[in-house]
Amino acid sequence: MGSLLFWGLTVTAALFCAGMIAALAKLFRRDLRLWRGEGVSVEGRVVDHVEDRSGDGTSKYPVYEFTTGNGRKYNVRGSVSGVRRAPLGSTRRLVYLPGAEHEAEPAGLGIRWFLYSTLIAATVGSGWFVVSLLTA
Repeated sequence: MGSLLFWGLTVTAALFCAGMIAALAKLFRRDLRLWRGEGVSVEGRVVDHVEDRSGDGTSKYPVYEFTTGNGRKYNVRGSVSGVRRAPLGSTRRLVYLPGAEHEAEPAGLGIRWFLYSTLIAATVGSGWFVVSLLTA
């Protein structure tokens, strides 16, 4: 019975690590393209704040409006909650990949790098945990 539990935990941890790596790879490829200069930079204006009641509480996100080079207007929700630094009417530089205007987000994605490093550390830590279980 103990061996079955051990292998069940090992497989679960391995699947978790694989899923995290796949999710990070997709986000990282997109962000890498933005940082290599393939993204389009536009000026966005905060036109609204929306509430998200998922999880344990309520978070507020800014909604940015911007116009592309061909004159099309888009509204996108910011990816980071907190509206104190994004009052209505304020402007912010946004970036997006051509053809993915609906995924525009504020330039300067330092918070995303923090998320990457945290998730990578958690994934590596889980891997070391699995290895320590296998060698115990």
